[in-house]
Amino acid sequence: MATKTNGFGIKRDFDGMLNAQLPKSFGSSSCSFHHKESRNDPSLESLVDSLFNKQFIIDNTNFKIPESKTIFTENPWIVPELLTIKAELNDVKNKLNDYDLAEWHQHTRRRNKAGDVQWRLKKEIDPEFLTQAWSKFYENASVFPLIPKIAIQTKKMVSVHLCEAPGAFVTSLNHWLKLNAPSVEWDWVATTLNPYYEGNPNSCMISDDRFIISSLDHWCFGTDYTGNLMSFKNMENLVGIARKKGDVLLVTADGSIDCTNDPGEQESIVAPLQFCEAVTALKLLSTHGSLLLKMFTIFEHQSLCLVYFLSCLFEKVFINKPVTSKEGNSETYLVCLDYRGQAFAGAHLDVLTDCYEKRTNKSMFCQRDLPEDFVQQMISCGQFFKNYQSKVILNNIESYHCGGDKGHLDNEVKRIKYLVANKFIAEYRLKKLNGENSEVVGKTKLGCIHTINSDSRIPNGSYNERRLVDSLDPSCRLLALCNDMNLIELCATTQWFTFSGTLDEINVNCGKGFSKVESSKFCMGKFLKIRNTVYDILDILGIDLPGGEVKTIQDYISKVARDIKNYKHLWFKQSSLVDHYQTINKLSETLKNVGKGESLVLIGYSLLTQLNVGILYILAHTFKSLGLILNEQFGCLIILECNLFNQSILRFVEEIHKATIEAKVAGESVLAVLPIFKLYESDLYASIVNANHWSIKHYLSNISNYVQNK
Repeated sequence: MATKTNGFGIKRDFDGMLNAQLPKSFGSSSCSFHHKESRNDPSLESLVDSLFNKQFIIDNTNFKIPESKTIFTENPWIVPELLTIKAELNDVKNKLNDYDLAEWHQHTRRRNKAGDVQWRLKKEIDPEFLTQAWSKFYENASVFPLIPKIAIQTKKMVSVHLCEAPGAFVTSLNHWLKLNAPSVEWDWVATTLNPYYEGNPNSCMISDDRFIISSLDHWCFGTDYTGNLMSFKNMENLVGIARKKGDVLLVTADGSIDCTNDPGEQESIVAPLQFCEAVTALKLLSTHGSLLLKMFTIFEHQSLCLVYFLSCLFEKVFINKPVTSKEGNSETYLVCLDYRGQAFAGAHLDVLTDCYEKRTNKSMFCQRDLPEDFVQQMISCGQFFKNYQSKVILNNIESYHCGGDKGHLDNEVKRIKYLVANKFIAEYRLKKLNGENSEVVGKTKLGCIHTINSDSRIPNGSYNERRLVDSLDPSCRLLALCNDMNLIELCATTQWFTFSGTLDEINVNCGKGFSKVESSKFCMGKFLKIRNTVYDILDILGIDLPGGEVKTIQDYISKVARDIKNYKHLWFKQSSLVDHYQTINKLSETLKNVGKGESLVLIGYSLLTQLNVGILYILAHTFKSLGLILNEQFGCLIILECNLFNQSILRFVEEIHKATIEAKVAGESVLAVLPIFKLYESDLYASIVNANHWSIKHYLSNISNYVQNK
């Protein structure tokens, strides 16, 4: 039987482990073409094999969980050897501080040895919703028996996916099951920061929501609609929903937090989230279940304690860096197999659950309670992954300054990329599925969804350049941001819409209120980020811009809409603050005074939130037509022309108003009144996005003029 020995002298019987728990159709294989192509260059063959072999086994034979009464009682502690490794790694990372991130990412993508895997999968396998996350999950599931033996035997499994946006772990698991365990009856639940909750920052989310909106019934955003897993009530809500589906035998947790502004402390920044993910998984999993948890470095006491705790609760634990994980980052996956069960976790899990939201600064375990053997294993593990990451970064720097990829080095990289893609497809026996009926949602449906999914997560400029911009005098920074916006070309348009169909029902959603729009599915993230930053600077400078003259706007309306004889207008002051209660209250009261045949003009009405857009969509069904007018002088004006006095629509408005009052009493807020997919499908959608971009640019232009004139 084949065995492999890693760099730490630990023998691994992967073939035996896999064959013991997976169907006979699943196992290692070789690609004849790969062998043929690499036979003449053993060094390349050896290198390619090593890229698929970045794993560390934790020997947990003699591990014992510390007494529960000692949990979170000791002050933070350090392991000097690990902090030395951390400092050495950060010294290498710091060499990147002056590189433009976009250029650097383009360079490292070209040199990524697994860079051909994605397009080869797209070309030859055509998976549903293919992303890098898809490849990473498939690799983890193929190298380790993540799908437990009990699931294959009972032919039933429920999986739960934490921090799952945009959803590729789900489609990857589906593909794996269809090829390797097609008889398993599978159901799933996923959670992530809700992309439709405008209080969640863009920097914490992935903008692509095509899969989410196509499978909303499987997504749980918690009791407060935020999707924040670090909320205890949301965690309990998720556990309750998942358990009703059956035995949870797989939990994946792919969460992270944006560390762009402090990359050297990534591990500490992400640690509270990883703690919540792990506790949630332990409460979800049935005995013999598996956990796949994204980790980064394991230098600090938080990570050491968490990894040790999990090593005590699972029969086998591995740390794996998939070949498709970006070579130059610290990402790894903790693979935990065969859960010993909640009864085994006992009082420890109860104590950790009690500490779920406390965010204590104490260490989970006392340093003396972690065996020296475990600490030494972590030092060896940290050194191995640090050496690998540092070597990749330094090689990329060298090639960057040599003018990129030229000559022999370029040919070698291309050759390696080709061989890695060959090996990936052959080793994991990847094949096409039998049509879209085998997929979760279907590529056709995903391809028909038109939403804003193009925001780059890579910030502009280098790390040091961004720090320099942040240190500018507020006034200079304000004008620089306004000038950036002025460089973006947008067209002022006037568009009219008529909604002749009926609106059968509304769907009022309540949750945690927010005071500032941090994200929006009706505006590109870069526009919103500039807007919010400018508002923050205005607060620092104590500037409050004067509003426009109502009389001037009234004169303008009479010119552009001459057939509007009688109308009411409703003014909303431009502000960074959100008050859904006031907005709905003002609309409801004003509508009572708009008679049949009269019109309503909304000035300064925000179209950034799902709630406001939904209300406008509803109102459009009781007026003859809706006009969106973008004007150089006034920004965006909304004209609801000729009230048809539709009683059912007016009842909907009253229902929303009543729900708003009740939500306020309960300490919540009404956040949505129509399903998001209905708004996406509306003819209004593209025009609202354009109107938001125009309004932000118009407002910032006014700010720039006002500040310069002062």
